[in-house]
Amino acid sequence: DGGRILTTGGVLEPLDEAVVWSLAEAAPVATVINGATTSVIGVNPLGDVILIQEMAGVVSASRLSFGIVGVPTEIIAYVDPKDGGAYAVLLSGGKVTVGRIHDGGGFSGLAVSDLPGMAPAIVDHAAVFFSADGRVLIAGTDASGDLILYYQGDLVPATGGYFWGSSNLTEAHLAARGQLFEPVASGVAGFSTRWGTDHIAYLDAQGRIQIVWWAPG
Repeated sequence: DGGRILTTGGVLEPLDEAVVWSLAEAAPVATVINGATTSVIGVNPLGDVILIQEMAGVVSASRLSFGIVGVPTEIIAYVDPKDGGAYAVLLSGGKVTVGRIHDGGGFSGLAVSDLPGMAPAIVDHAAVFFSADGRVLIAGTDASGDLILYYQGDLVPATGGYFWGSSNLTEAHLAARGQLFEPVASGVAGFSTRWGTDHIAYLDAQGRIQIVWWAPG
């Protein structure tokens, strides 16, 4: 009756398509424009990650699951300057997942925080920026509040992907030099200089601007 299914545990009600393809209030969402394609990636009221795309006036939608664990708390979408592709970073399930958003739907994700030797996962205050030579950098804080940086390494010819490296900037670049680290309160943003240094700016609890920089290598 009305699409309901009777089970031993009760009655299953059919899902309203409007719920499946809508974005939950206060849930993370990100938009990226890649050529003729506009992609919106977010979370629906059921906790699913969904991708809505518009290309040449045609709108499509799909649910994403591959490579994503848990419900994302932060989503950042960007265009990689090296290949012009659309990508997204998701913080979910205690992992940092980076993946390509495909035209026509789909997402190929990799939990870069699970790679051997990586610094603790970023769980808050995430930001994406690019080095002077176009490599992707992801900054944010881990569960202890330390400032963490993930960065793209060299190309992996066999797969077309990239190696990833990381650094706990609080421990390896500040505490190791006897410098005080002011905890992050909000507003993390990154930028790079043409001479190759990478900088992460943020606001501390007093509203002061703090900047941490490092030189790769």
